[in-house]
Amino acid sequence: MLRWIARAYLIAGAIALVGGVVTGVVLERELWTPELTGTAQGYNDTVVAHGWFGIALFTPAALAGFAYLAVDDVKRPAIGWLGFALWVVAIAIAAWLVASPPEVLMAASDDGRVVAMRYMAGASGLVSAVHVAGGARERPVPFLIVLGLASVLAVVNLASQIPLLFAAVALAITALAAGRGTAVAIYASGALLAALGDGFTTVIVAHSDIYLADTYALVGIQHLLAMTLVLAMLAAVHAWPLVRRTPRGMPATAGALLVTAGSLAMCAAMVYTGMQGMPRRYMAYEPQMALGHRLTAIDAGIAIVGLGVVIFAWVMAPRETA
Repeated sequence: MLRWIARAYLIAGAIALVGGVVTGVVLERELWTPELTGTAQGYNDTVVAHGWFGIALFTPAALAGFAYLAVDDVKRPAIGWLGFALWVVAIAIAAWLVASPPEVLMAASDDGRVVAMRYMAGASGLVSAVHVAGGARERPVPFLIVLGLASVLAVVNLASQIPLLFAAVALAITALAAGRGTAVAIYASGALLAALGDGFTTVIVAHSDIYLADTYALVGIQHLLAMTLVLAMLAAVHAWPLVRRTPRGMPATAGALLVTAGSLAMCAAMVYTGMQGMPRRYMAYEPQMALGHRLTAIDAGIAIVGLGVVIFAWVMAPRETA
Protein backbone atom coordinates (compact mmCIF):
# COMPACT_ATOMS: atom_id res chain seq x y z
CA MET A 1 0.00 0.00 0.00
CA LEU A 2 2.82 2.39 0.90
CA ARG A 3 4.44 1.94 -2.51
CA TRP A 4 1.14 2.68 -4.24
CA ILE A 5 0.82 5.95 -2.33
CA ALA A 6 4.37 6.90 -3.30
CA ARG A 7 3.73 5.99 -6.94
CA ALA A 8 0.52 8.01 -7.02
CA TYR A 9 2.33 11.08 -5.72
CA LEU A 10 5.29 10.67 -8.06
CA ILE A 11 3.03 10.16 -11.08
CA ALA A 12 1.12 13.29 -10.06
CA GLY A 13 4.41 15.17 -9.71
CA ALA A 14 5.52 13.93 -13.12
CA ILE A 15 2.26 15.14 -14.67
CA ALA A 16 2.72 18.56 -13.07
CA LEU A 17 6.36 18.65 -14.22
CA VAL A 18 5.34 17.83 -17.78
CA GLY A 19 2.73 20.58 -17.59
CA GLY A 20 5.38 23.03 -16.41
CA VAL A 21 7.79 22.02 -19.18
CA VAL A 22 5.13 22.16 -21.92
CA THR A 23 3.85 25.58 -20.86
CA GLY A 24 7.45 26.78 -20.60
CA VAL A 25 8.15 25.61 -24.17
CA VAL A 26 5.01 27.42 -25.37
CA LEU A 27 6.18 30.63 -23.67
CA GLU A 28 9.70 30.43 -25.11
CA ARG A 29 8.32 29.72 -28.57
CA GLU A 30 6.22 32.88 -28.31
CA LEU A 31 9.17 34.93 -27.04
CA TRP A 32 11.57 33.69 -29.73
CA THR A 33 10.64 36.62 -31.98
CA PRO A 34 9.89 40.21 -30.94
CA GLU A 35 6.68 40.31 -32.98
CA LEU A 36 3.27 39.37 -31.61
CA THR A 37 2.36 35.92 -32.95
CA GLY A 38 -0.44 34.92 -30.57
CA THR A 39 -2.97 36.58 -28.32
CA ALA A 40 -2.13 38.50 -25.17
CA GLN A 41 -4.77 36.60 -23.22
CA GLY A 42 -3.43 33.24 -24.32
CA TYR A 43 0.08 34.26 -23.30
CA ASN A 44 -1.12 35.45 -19.88
CA ASP A 45 -3.04 32.21 -19.31
CA THR A 46 0.08 30.19 -20.16
CA VAL A 47 2.22 32.25 -17.77
CA VAL A 48 -0.26 31.63 -14.94
CA ALA A 49 -0.47 27.90 -15.68
CA HIS A 50 3.34 27.63 -15.85
CA GLY A 51 3.68 29.05 -12.35
CA TRP A 52 0.98 26.84 -10.92
CA PHE A 53 2.42 23.67 -12.43
CA GLY A 54 6.01 24.50 -11.52
CA ILE A 55 5.61 25.37 -7.83
CA ALA A 56 2.12 24.93 -6.39
CA LEU A 57 1.41 21.51 -7.90
CA PHE A 58 4.73 19.83 -8.73
CA THR A 59 6.62 20.51 -5.51
CA PRO A 60 4.27 19.02 -2.88
CA ALA A 61 3.54 15.93 -4.98
CA ALA A 62 7.20 15.20 -5.69
CA LEU A 63 8.28 15.77 -2.08
CA ALA A 64 5.50 13.60 -0.72
CA GLY A 65 6.44 10.81 -3.12
CA PHE A 66 10.07 10.98 -1.98
CA ALA A 67 9.02 10.99 1.66
CA TYR A 68 6.95 7.80 1.30
CA LEU A 69 9.74 6.10 -0.64
CA ALA A 70 12.23 6.96 2.10
CA VAL A 71 10.53 4.78 4.73
CA ASP A 72 9.64 1.11 4.87
CA ASP A 73 6.29 1.30 6.62
CA VAL A 74 3.79 3.75 8.09
CA LYS A 75 0.67 3.40 10.18
CA ARG A 76 -2.80 4.16 8.84
CA PRO A 77 -2.08 4.40 5.08
CA ALA A 78 -5.51 5.97 4.56
CA ILE A 79 -4.00 9.24 5.78
CA GLY A 80 -1.61 9.12 2.84
CA TRP A 81 -4.51 8.83 0.43
CA LEU A 82 -6.16 11.78 2.19
CA GLY A 83 -3.10 13.91 1.44
CA PHE A 84 -3.15 12.79 -2.17
CA ALA A 85 -6.85 13.66 -2.39
CA LEU A 86 -6.01 17.21 -1.30
CA TRP A 87 -3.54 17.44 -4.20
CA VAL A 88 -6.24 16.23 -6.60
CA VAL A 89 -8.53 18.98 -5.26
CA ALA A 90 -5.76 21.52 -5.87
CA ILE A 91 -5.27 20.52 -9.50
CA ALA A 92 -9.04 20.44 -10.02
CA ILE A 93 -9.24 24.04 -8.78
CA ALA A 94 -6.40 24.97 -11.14
CA ALA A 95 -8.25 23.42 -14.07
CA TRP A 96 -11.41 25.26 -13.04
CA LEU A 97 -9.53 28.55 -13.01
CA VAL A 98 -7.90 27.93 -16.40
CA ALA A 99 -11.35 27.28 -17.86
CA SER A 100 -12.71 30.49 -16.32
CA PRO A 101 -13.43 33.66 -18.31
CA PRO A 102 -10.37 35.76 -19.28
CA GLU A 103 -11.12 38.50 -16.76
CA VAL A 104 -10.79 35.96 -13.92
CA LEU A 105 -7.25 34.97 -14.89
CA MET A 106 -6.27 38.58 -15.42
CA ALA A 107 -6.96 39.13 -11.70
CA ALA A 108 -6.05 35.63 -10.57
CA SER A 109 -4.11 36.79 -7.51
CA ASP A 110 -7.31 38.30 -6.11
CA ASP A 111 -9.43 35.19 -6.70
CA GLY A 112 -10.24 33.13 -3.62
CA ARG A 113 -9.90 29.93 -5.60
CA VAL A 114 -6.18 30.62 -6.11
CA VAL A 115 -5.70 30.89 -2.35
CA ALA A 116 -7.69 27.67 -1.92
CA MET A 117 -5.53 25.90 -4.53
CA ARG A 118 -2.34 26.95 -2.76
CA TYR A 119 -3.69 25.87 0.62
CA MET A 120 -4.82 22.49 -0.74
CA ALA A 121 -1.46 21.83 -2.40
CA GLY A 122 0.44 22.94 0.69
CA ALA A 123 -1.83 20.93 2.97
CA SER A 124 -1.19 17.87 0.80
CA GLY A 125 2.55 18.11 1.44
CA LEU A 126 2.00 18.86 5.11
CA VAL A 127 -0.36 15.89 5.66
CA SER A 128 2.07 13.48 4.00
CA ALA A 129 5.00 14.90 5.97
CA VAL A 130 3.24 14.60 9.34
CA HIS A 131 1.93 11.16 8.41
CA VAL A 132 5.36 9.76 7.60
CA ALA A 133 6.98 11.48 10.57
CA GLY A 134 4.44 10.05 12.96
CA GLY A 135 4.16 6.56 11.50
CA ALA A 136 7.62 5.72 10.21
CA ARG A 137 9.72 3.32 12.24
CA GLU A 138 12.99 4.74 10.96
CA ARG A 139 13.60 8.42 10.28
CA PRO A 140 16.90 8.92 8.41
CA VAL A 141 18.40 12.40 8.36
CA PRO A 142 17.82 12.91 4.61
CA PHE A 143 14.17 12.12 5.10
CA LEU A 144 13.87 14.66 7.90
CA ILE A 145 15.15 17.34 5.54
CA VAL A 146 12.60 16.27 2.92
CA LEU A 147 10.01 16.42 5.69
CA GLY A 148 11.01 20.00 6.43
CA LEU A 149 10.72 20.88 2.76
CA ALA A 150 7.23 19.43 2.57
CA SER A 151 6.14 21.18 5.75
CA VAL A 152 7.01 24.69 4.64
CA LEU A 153 4.83 24.19 1.57
CA ALA A 154 1.85 24.94 3.76
CA VAL A 155 2.87 28.60 3.79
CA VAL A 156 4.87 28.97 0.56
CA ASN A 157 3.45 31.71 -1.66
CA LEU A 158 1.55 32.94 1.39
CA ALA A 159 4.64 34.02 3.30
CA SER A 160 8.35 34.34 2.65
CA GLN A 161 9.91 31.74 0.34
CA ILE A 162 13.24 32.00 2.16
CA PRO A 163 12.54 28.90 4.36
CA LEU A 164 11.97 26.84 1.22
CA LEU A 165 15.26 28.06 -0.25
CA PHE A 166 17.18 27.25 2.94
CA ALA A 167 15.58 23.81 3.20
CA ALA A 168 16.56 23.03 -0.40
CA VAL A 169 20.13 24.10 0.36
CA ALA A 170 20.16 21.81 3.42
CA LEU A 171 18.96 18.91 1.29
CA ALA A 172 21.65 19.58 -1.34
CA ILE A 173 24.44 19.77 1.27
CA THR A 174 23.30 16.55 2.93
CA ALA A 175 23.20 14.75 -0.43
CA LEU A 176 26.66 16.08 -1.29
CA ALA A 177 28.02 14.81 2.03
CA ALA A 178 26.72 11.32 1.19
CA GLY A 179 29.26 11.20 -1.67
CA ARG A 180 27.53 8.69 -3.93
CA GLY A 181 28.84 9.38 -7.42
CA THR A 182 29.64 12.27 -9.73
CA ALA A 183 26.00 13.01 -10.59
CA VAL A 184 25.22 13.82 -6.96
CA ALA A 185 28.12 16.28 -6.79
CA ILE A 186 26.97 17.98 -10.00
CA TYR A 187 23.33 18.32 -8.92
CA ALA A 188 24.18 19.45 -5.38
CA SER A 189 26.75 21.98 -6.60
CA GLY A 190 24.23 23.29 -9.13
CA ALA A 191 21.61 23.69 -6.40
CA LEU A 192 24.04 25.65 -4.24
CA LEU A 193 25.03 27.87 -7.17
CA ALA A 194 21.35 28.50 -7.95
CA ALA A 195 20.72 29.45 -4.32
CA LEU A 196 23.67 31.84 -4.33
CA GLY A 197 22.48 33.31 -7.61
CA ASP A 198 18.99 33.75 -6.18
CA GLY A 199 20.29 35.67 -3.17
CA PHE A 200 22.83 37.72 -5.11
CA THR A 201 20.37 38.72 -7.83
CA THR A 202 17.68 39.56 -5.27
CA VAL A 203 20.08 41.96 -3.56
CA ILE A 204 20.99 43.58 -6.89
CA VAL A 205 17.34 44.06 -7.84
CA ALA A 206 16.46 45.41 -4.41
CA HIS A 207 19.23 48.01 -4.51
CA SER A 208 19.00 49.00 -8.16
CA ASP A 209 16.56 51.14 -10.07
CA ILE A 210 13.00 50.38 -9.03
CA TYR A 211 11.99 49.28 -12.53
CA LEU A 212 14.01 46.06 -12.17
CA ALA A 213 11.45 44.76 -9.66
CA ASP A 214 8.92 44.22 -12.44
CA THR A 215 11.20 43.02 -15.21
CA TYR A 216 12.29 39.63 -16.49
CA ALA A 217 15.00 39.73 -13.80
CA LEU A 218 12.30 38.77 -11.30
CA VAL A 219 11.34 35.83 -13.53
CA GLY A 220 14.99 34.73 -13.39
CA ILE A 221 14.98 34.99 -9.58
CA GLN A 222 11.84 32.85 -9.36
CA HIS A 223 13.39 30.23 -11.63
CA LEU A 224 16.60 30.24 -9.57
CA LEU A 225 14.50 29.30 -6.53
CA ALA A 226 12.76 26.58 -8.53
CA MET A 227 16.07 25.22 -9.87
CA THR A 228 17.55 25.15 -6.35
CA LEU A 229 14.69 22.90 -5.31
CA VAL A 230 14.69 20.70 -8.44
CA LEU A 231 18.47 20.17 -8.46
CA ALA A 232 18.46 19.41 -4.72
CA MET A 233 15.73 16.80 -5.32
CA LEU A 234 17.75 15.22 -8.14
CA ALA A 235 20.81 15.13 -5.88
CA ALA A 236 18.77 13.40 -3.17
CA VAL A 237 17.32 10.84 -5.56
CA HIS A 238 20.82 9.90 -6.74
CA ALA A 239 22.37 10.00 -3.26
CA TRP A 240 20.00 7.58 -1.54
CA PRO A 241 18.48 4.44 -3.06
CA LEU A 242 14.84 5.47 -2.71
CA VAL A 243 13.98 3.04 -5.50
CA ARG A 244 15.67 -0.17 -6.61
CA ARG A 245 17.46 1.54 -9.47
CA THR A 246 20.35 3.96 -9.10
CA PRO A 247 21.88 5.22 -12.36
CA ARG A 248 25.65 5.31 -12.54
CA GLY A 249 28.32 5.93 -15.13
CA MET A 250 28.43 8.14 -18.20
CA PRO A 251 24.67 8.51 -18.93
CA ALA A 252 23.95 9.68 -15.37
CA THR A 253 26.89 12.10 -15.40
CA ALA A 254 26.06 13.45 -18.86
CA GLY A 255 22.43 13.98 -17.93
CA ALA A 256 23.43 15.74 -14.70
CA LEU A 257 25.77 18.08 -16.58
CA LEU A 258 23.16 18.95 -19.22
CA VAL A 259 20.34 19.50 -16.74
CA THR A 260 22.44 21.55 -14.33
CA ALA A 261 24.28 23.65 -16.92
CA GLY A 262 21.15 24.25 -18.99
CA SER A 263 19.07 25.25 -15.96
CA LEU A 264 21.65 27.67 -14.56
CA ALA A 265 22.34 29.21 -17.97
CA MET A 266 18.60 29.63 -18.56
CA CYS A 267 18.21 31.54 -15.29
CA ALA A 268 21.24 33.70 -16.08
CA ALA A 269 19.79 34.54 -19.51
CA MET A 270 16.50 35.53 -17.88
CA VAL A 271 18.25 37.85 -15.42
CA TYR A 272 20.32 39.33 -18.25
CA THR A 273 17.18 39.99 -20.28
CA GLY A 274 15.58 41.72 -17.30
CA MET A 275 18.66 43.88 -16.81
CA GLN A 276 18.16 45.05 -20.39
CA GLY A 277 14.75 46.39 -19.36
CA MET A 278 12.48 43.58 -20.57
CA PRO A 279 9.22 43.77 -18.53
CA ARG A 280 7.37 40.74 -17.26
CA ARG A 281 4.26 39.34 -18.97
CA TYR A 282 4.99 41.10 -22.27
CA MET A 283 5.06 38.97 -25.39
CA ALA A 284 6.09 41.78 -27.77
CA TYR A 285 9.37 43.58 -27.15
CA GLU A 286 12.16 45.61 -28.70
CA PRO A 287 14.34 43.68 -31.21
CA GLN A 288 17.53 44.25 -29.20
CA MET A 289 16.11 42.05 -26.44
CA ALA A 290 15.68 39.05 -28.74
CA LEU A 291 19.15 37.68 -27.89
CA GLY A 292 18.28 37.18 -24.22
CA HIS A 293 15.04 35.37 -25.01
CA ARG A 294 16.71 33.13 -27.58
CA LEU A 295 19.51 32.26 -25.17
CA THR A 296 16.85 31.41 -22.58
CA ALA A 297 15.07 29.10 -25.03
CA ILE A 298 18.29 27.37 -26.12
CA ASP A 299 19.43 26.84 -22.53
CA ALA A 300 16.02 25.47 -21.56
CA GLY A 301 16.25 23.08 -24.52
CA ILE A 302 19.62 21.83 -23.24
CA ALA A 303 18.09 21.17 -19.82
CA ILE A 304 15.16 19.29 -21.40
CA VAL A 305 17.53 17.13 -23.45
CA GLY A 306 19.47 16.45 -20.26
CA LEU A 307 16.27 15.41 -18.51
CA GLY A 308 15.68 12.91 -21.30
CA VAL A 309 19.19 11.51 -20.78
CA VAL A 310 18.50 11.24 -17.04
CA ILE A 311 15.29 9.29 -17.68
CA PHE A 312 17.21 7.00 -20.07
CA ALA A 313 19.87 6.45 -17.41
CA TRP A 314 17.24 5.47 -14.84
CA VAL A 315 15.46 3.11 -17.23
CA MET A 316 18.70 1.40 -18.25
CA ALA A 317 20.10 1.14 -14.70
CA PRO A 318 20.17 -2.44 -13.40
CA ARG A 319 17.67 -3.29 -10.70
CA GLU A 320 19.33 -3.60 -7.31
CA THR A 321 18.59 -6.63 -5.16
CA ALA A 322 17.04 -6.04 -1.78
